[in-house]
This record gives sequence, C-alpha cells and structure tokens, in this order.
Amino acid sequence: MEYFKIISKTGDVISAEAIENPVYIRCHESGNPVRCPKVKAQAILSLDGSEIYQLKGYEQMPEEYLVAESISQADYENIIAEMDVPEDDPDIPDIDPDESGHYEPIMTAKEMRERIIELEEERDALKGRAEMLEECILEMSEVVYAGD
Repeated sequence: MEYFKIISKTGDVISAEAIENPVYIRCHESGNPVRCPKVKAQAILSLDGSEIYQLKGYEQMPEEYLVAESISQADYENIIAEMDVPEDDPDIPDIDPDESGHYEPIMTAKEMRERIIELEEERDALKGRAEMLEECILEMSEVVYAGD
C-alpha cells in the first residue's frame, strides 16, 4: 500500500489516497499518458482512475495537474482525520444521470487504454488519408497549372 497526499495548484492539501497498486504513467511522445514502471514515472492515476496526479519530485508532465506526494500511513490517517472524509457509499454513483435518468457506464482502466489505442489508430489513419489528399491536390494543381 502506498499513501499520497493530494495538493492543489495553490499548494493546499485537498485530499489523501491509499493506493494498493499505483498505476504509474508518463507522457508518451504522442502526447498521451501511458503506463510505465515507477522509475520512469511522471505521474500516477488516482485511486478511481479518473484523475492524473503529477508526482512531486519527478519529471514534470507537459500539462498541469494536481500533485501527489508520497507520505507515511500515519500522515495519511492524520490527513483523513483532519478532513473528516466520509466513507464512500457504494450505492451512490459518482456521476450524474443524463436527461433520461440513466447513468453512463464508467470505463475500467483496461477499457480506457483500449479506447486510447483505438483513437490513436483512427488518428493515424486520418493522418494518412490527409497526406494522400494533399498529394492528390498537388498533382492536380501541377496538371492544371502546367497547361498555362
């Protein structure tokens, strides 16, 4: 178990999290966050996987995030006690329903990674099509202007 205090952009401690198996991430050259070993990490995912936290003392991520600082279990318990954080109620969803009263399913980390891969593949395919169209336009303009 690893313990982190979560620090706002203004430097205030806003929360603390106890994470059994932290998911370490770094910014890939494509600009997307990717999972990595702790030694290469820049950030971690929040306990629920919905937020990225910049790791204090590690290489900076390109975007600005809340900061996670590693702390002891005693410090974690003190922060939780000071903040009087209520226990999570599993019956209350963390998201609001849509207009019809239905809740969107929450993606698991695996589903999110799969979706990121799909989007990257779509982006690469669109980039390839754009390059092909650019070449076609150049060829067409050479034909049109060669006749002058």
